[in-house]
Amino acid sequence: MFRCESTFFNLQLVNYFFNMLRRQPTTIQLTQADIDRYEANRQRKLRDQQQQRQQDQHQSASSQSSQNSNGAQQAPQKTNKDRIMGGR
Repeated sequence: MFRCESTFFNLQLVNYFFNMLRRQPTTIQLTQADIDRYEANRQRKLRDQQQQRQQDQHQSASSQSSQNSNGAQQAPQKTNKDRIMGGR
């Protein structure tokens, strides 16, 4: 009797896995609108990166020119305490 119940359970298990393997495969559908949206997003990101690089270059150039004009002025000397304690 125990063997019969065990066999029944095993058949249910086999049937369950057999049905799981036979299910329809998952499909992904891409439309032309999806592709266009992806391309537009990619172009926007590239444009944003280029603008950011240009802004960074402009800021670094302006900071270098301001440093060159202020180069004659020396920074105040740090005291020994400032160097040890990390003061500014």
